[in-house]
Amino acid sequence: MTMTIDDENGAQVTVTRTQKIRPRREDVTGYLRSVKVSGNIPKNRFDAFIDHCSSDKQSIHFEETPKGWEIIHSFEEPIPMILWQLGLNTVTRTERFVALDSFTGDEESYEIEVPSEYRYRRLTLTVLFHERRPLHMHQCRAIRINRAGITKVPTSPVLDGPESGGIRIEISRPHSGDRYRLIWKRVAAPAAV
Repeated sequence: MTMTIDDENGAQVTVTRTQKIRPRREDVTGYLRSVKVSGNIPKNRFDAFIDHCSSDKQSIHFEETPKGWEIIHSFEEPIPMILWQLGLNTVTRTERFVALDSFTGDEESYEIEVPSEYRYRRLTLTVLFHERRPLHMHQCRAIRINRAGITKVPTSPVLDGPESGGIRIEISRPHSGDRYRLIWKRVAAPAAV
């Protein structure tokens, strides 16, 4: 999952999430996802695609709940379950959305929760900062929340992003139910000359 801060004030960000999905049954024709941000996500700025089915056979349905958006990504063709691969085949699902007025505070964070129903092999969470708000590693941190316990998570700078870079955590075999949160403090914009 990558979040790119598009606006120097954090008023617009683009989130891209790519995941491998393994079907556990033969008739899976949709994917449920909950998304919440402090600002808003315009419906027309949310898109998703799964690679086993053409885009004209896919649709997205939104339902607003007290906890944010509940999004159903439907596809007419079920995810194939290839028996000779013992059901270990995967498809790739990518979603991209724009969040507005969501990351404008002096301290911000982005969190992802590992579903309790599924095991992840790897989790990567990246935040790419706007070039006018450069990365300062001492102002960034990451934590793992497991029930009521909190532990530090090692972070690394992103050197393959925009000029200003970003911050990343990479977790191998995260535990189901764990939450991982990247936290950063806003860096003052350079003074106008």
